Amino acid sequence: MFLVGAAPFNGQSFAQDLKLQANNYSFTRSIILESAGYSVVFGGISEEVGREKALAMAKRALLAKGKAALIDALHKAGIIDGELLANVSTAESITVLDREEITSPISGSGESYAVRIVGEMRYQLNPKLETEFLKLLKSPAMPLTVRLWTIKNEYRAGEQMSFFLTGNRDFYAVLVDVAPDGNMIQLLPNGYRKEAFFERGKTYKLPDPDAGDEFTLDVAPPFGEEKVLLFAGEKPFRNLTQLSGGDHGEIFHELKSSLNDFRSSLLENRSVTSPLNDTALIQGRGNAYLSLFEGRLSLKTVPIK
Repeated sequence: MFLVGAAPFNGQSFAQDLKLQANNYSFTRSIILESAGYSVVFGGISEEVGREKALAMAKRALLAKGKAALIDALHKAGIIDGELLANVSTAESITVLDREEITSPISGSGESYAVRIVGEMRYQLNPKLETEFLKLLKSPAMPLTVRLWTIKNEYRAGEQMSFFLTGNRDFYAVLVDVAPDGNMIQLLPNGYRKEAFFERGKTYKLPDPDAGDEFTLDVAPPFGEEKVLLFAGEKPFRNLTQLSGGDHGEIFHELKSSLNDFRSSLLENRSVTSPLNDTALIQGRGNAYLSLFEGRLSLKTVPIK
C-alpha cells in the first residue's frame, strides 16, 4: 500500500538503460469495433429468435472484421511471416458493449430483423511477437502496446516508488493500485493529472515533480504482493471520477466497486463513431476500430528487517 507524502520529491534519478521486467509484467489486448447483422425468419418463428439470429451474425461479422484489421496493421508494420494472431476470441465470446436495433435492408415475405453492435474482441499476438515486445513500441503501425515498469521488483517500507510508461501510439491511461488487502486506489487520473494523456515514443514518470506532481508514493503497510493495473486506450475513458479533492490526501480516489464493474464502466456504451451507414455496416465495409491494452505489474512490498 502507498502512503501519500507531500514532501519535496527526492527519489532516484531516471536510468536510461531500464530493461523490461517481463517476469512481473503481463498484459492482454483487445479491440473495439462496430458491426451489424440481420436475419429473416419464416413459419411463425418468434421475434426473440429472429433478433438473436441477427445478433449472432453481427458477432461473426465483428470477429471477421477484427481479424482482418489486425492482420492489415501487422502487415503494414512489416510483419508478414508466420501465424500472426493467437487465442483470438470466438464469435460467442465477443463482448457486446452497445446494441441498437436498426432498419433491415432485407425485404420479403418473412420477418426481418437487423442489429448494430459495438463489441470488444480479445486477442493475443503469437509468442514470437510478444517476446519482441520492445520492437512493438517502435512502430505506430502496430496495435497499441504500452510498457509499464518500475526500477525494481521489491520495495521496503518507507521507500519511494516511481512508475514509468511509454507506448507506440498516443494513448490515455488509467492506473489502479491493488493493495495486498484488496483495497484499490486510482493512481491515474488524479488530483494533479486529471487527463492522463501520453504521446507515443516518450517515457513518462509518476510521480514527476517536473510535471507538477507534488506528492510521493511511500511504501507502507499492508505488505505483500502489490498489483498495479493499467488500462490504456486511444480515446479518453468514460465514467472516471473527476478529482478535485477527496480521500487519500485529496489526490487519489478509492474504488468502491469490484474491478470487473470498474472496467465495465470504463467501456460502457463505447462507440467507434464510424461514419458508415447501416447498410455499409451490414455489408461489412469499413475497418475503424479502437485498440485497448491492459497490463498488470506485480510488485512485492516488505517491512524493514
